[in-house]
Amino acid sequence: MRVEIPTCTRCFCLPLRYGIIISGYVHLISSLMVVLLETSTGFEIASPRHAMVVYRGVMFFCQIWLIVILYSFEIIFSIILIVGAHMKKTSMLQAFYYYSMTTTLAVLVIFLMVRYDDDIKNINNHIIESTLAFCGFVFQIYLLLLIRSELKKVKDRSQLTFVNHISEIIVDGPMSEGRNPL
Repeated sequence: MRVEIPTCTRCFCLPLRYGIIISGYVHLISSLMVVLLETSTGFEIASPRHAMVVYRGVMFFCQIWLIVILYSFEIIFSIILIVGAHMKKTSMLQAFYYYSMTTTLAVLVIFLMVRYDDDIKNINNHIIESTLAFCGFVFQIYLLLLIRSELKKVKDRSQLTFVNHISEIIVDGPMSEGRNPL
């Protein structure tokens, strides 16, 4: 069974490239805010330095230095996405595409492992966390779909095509003297 992945031509109401650029800026601003908030609150606390983090919609406990590293990579690759979309550099868009695909799959595996080992004591927390994770995954998959569509559009546009004029058939019209034969 073969399933075709849809190709998007627009991002919400905007053209595809502008939608990717705006998504990149939103991604960059949110990553910068998380890094600033975590570093300002995390280093003030002198206790174990563990914090609850929401990374791509999945909540888990980790040390603050890991949060800073994860979101630093997010900032770097958001800048790569923005520059690649502005300058139409397919290599930069592909780098973000592969990075985003691998981190999304890794976060999905982490979510499944954390939820599998966790006891269901508070069903409301699990519903909220699952909803947040689902929304994060949907946004990431939509962004991946947009970038894939842009890469495909650029690739299709840049292919050279040649027309063989010799193989075209030329048919001459009937010879007449300007009078209607009827």
